[in-house]
Amino acid sequence: MVGGGFGASHYAGNSQVLKKNGSTKIFDMVDGTSNTILAGEVSGGFMAWGDPENRRDPANGLGTAPNQFGGPASGRGGVNMLLADGSVRFISENTNPQTLKALASPDGNEQVGDF
Repeated sequence: MVGGGFGASHYAGNSQVLKKNGSTKIFDMVDGTSNTILAGEVSGGFMAWGDPENRRDPANGLGTAPNQFGGPASGRGGVNMLLADGSVRFISENTNPQTLKALASPDGNEQVGDF
């Protein structure tokens, strides 16, 4: 249990989409919802499931640091991520950092290769 008796969440939102003081609408995701990470697994730094601060930047890479996405799937070589189109993808820990940065940004006009 964490803050206020709420259960800890093993997931966090993408801070580039789920902003502290603002919002991102679907039509703001010019990179496309299938090319934008919405949330993913985390392996530490757990926060309450309803905590609005429970978000990280996927551009920080995949791993076990408190500011990174990673999780139980990390032992399998990657992380499960929820994309803004509702699909879930297994993202390899060997994904090119530029591809991960592009997937983190909803509106950077980056080209997303295979992932």
